[in-house]
Amino acid sequence: AYGIVNEVTAGEDVVDQDQASDALYLVLEGELAVLRYGKETARLTKHLSFGEMGLLLGQRRTATVRAIVYSRVLELGQTDLDRMLAEEPARAAVLYGTLAECLAEYVTVGRSSP
Repeated sequence: AYGIVNEVTAGEDVVDQDQASDALYLVLEGELAVLRYGKETARLTKHLSFGEMGLLLGQRRTATVRAIVYSRVLELGQTDLDRMLAEEPARAAVLYGTLAECLAEYVTVGRSSP
């Protein structure tokens, strides 16, 4: 298995704006709010991800992500991605392809990933 499943309670922050980025996240359950400078800009639900740009490009977090209700998120760090690439290159290729699509969408719509 890759990554760590984190359980977060309502009101708990998963990541904070301006902190260093060392992981990306996939929402497994629940609902989270994306906050930029304290203002909600989006909601994230099951199967959506966040933190891709920070991890892959070495950027600081552009937003805070806070649980609206009890939620579970899968945290994948660079070590997890490197291990997946070595152990399961086909699975890693699918993941990196999905991340590339997410990044392309962010660039196209002018958004940035927390």
